[in-house]
Amino acid sequence: MTPIMMDEIGENQLVARAQAGDRAAFDELARRLEARLKSFIRSQIKPTYRGRLDVDEVLQETLIRAFQSLPGFRGKDEDDAEQRFEDLAAHYADRLLAGDQLQAEKILSAHPTLGHEILEHLEAFIKCSSGGREPATLGTLGDYTLRRQIGRGGMGVVYEAWQNSMNRRVALKVMPKAVAADTRAVERFLREAQIAGKLAHPNIVTIHAIGIEERVPWYAMEFVEGNTLAQVIKKRGDALPEPAEIIRLAESFAAVADGLHHAHSYKIIHRDIKPSNLILDGEGRLRILDFGLARLEGQESLTASGDFLGTPLYMSPEQARRKKIPIDHRTDIYSLGVTLYEMLAGRPPFQGKDHQDTLSQIIERDPVEPRKANPRVPISPSRRKICSRYSSLPDR
Repeated sequence: MTPIMMDEIGENQLVARAQAGDRAAFDELARRLEARLKSFIRSQIKPTYRGRLDVDEVLQETLIRAFQSLPGFRGKDEDDAEQRFEDLAAHYADRLLAGDQLQAEKILSAHPTLGHEILEHLEAFIKCSSGGREPATLGTLGDYTLRRQIGRGGMGVVYEAWQNSMNRRVALKVMPKAVAADTRAVERFLREAQIAGKLAHPNIVTIHAIGIEERVPWYAMEFVEGNTLAQVIKKRGDALPEPAEIIRLAESFAAVADGLHHAHSYKIIHRDIKPSNLILDGEGRLRILDFGLARLEGQESLTASGDFLGTPLYMSPEQARRKKIPIDHRTDIYSLGVTLYEMLAGRPPFQGKDHQDTLSQIIERDPVEPRKANPRVPISPSRRKICSRYSSLPDR
């Protein structure tokens, strides 16, 4: 098939041909996507940030990742990408074996899209090669020695790390280099730490420090041993809580409501309360994680353009409407109630066939009584304990 004929084919047909192993179709799709990406970089990314990116590497790896999603297709570019990753991983593993102290920020800076995967590979390599001895490290980031990856989200990767100057273990959240090119994303990331750093409450995870190393933004927070409620729900499966556990849940959620009230007293709204952002520590205390979407009440939101932020299952109706309307502290109370509902009933109150259906249900429907899903849920007084606890607090 000639290039002229290929230009005349629609993208759906090209995808079908690529899935069937047609290399010419793959090349044409890659050409079109590359042109769009270059146009986006020229039009959307500020020149000052453009100069910090290895644009060719970002484009190449973005194209490869895009086509990896095509079922049944394996092209030469994918083979080349795997070989490139293996070569890089082997290079850094050899340096570790030679006794080099790797710097995570330099790996992330040198490889914007592969950096975190390389660090994950090195973590696995360290575990396999330690042989019961004191494990090696992933490298350093400023004052911090990285030990292992413990979490990942849209706004960053979280590592267990050691703060050398303070001789303490911390959780270090690092923004991916590729995301750091977005000015708004950097502002949102740093703002999370600045906002959470104002708070001191036993049910809120403490922020220790914030900084930027080699143009990689990071912040350090208290390291908490325990399981998030998302992990608890997953381990529990279809089992529903017994009455004694329900009482403990009510008490734990009431304590979290105290923590939210503390944040609200500073006019800080979390905006993303959900099971994965609530962790049970070693003492059985439920604590709030991740103020990644937080903002000060009355402060202009960085997401005023309508960007879709938050988790649909736990959104309040005002968030679900996705309009430029004021969001206040009540959105956190609603999301906390949704999370408690799921802990009691074994499922969230609204769960549509897709995100839009879920949002429509949140806006238009009332939830089914949790007792219908779990008859063990008491009618009173424990069911109302969290609500009465919050409403009894003094005005903000």
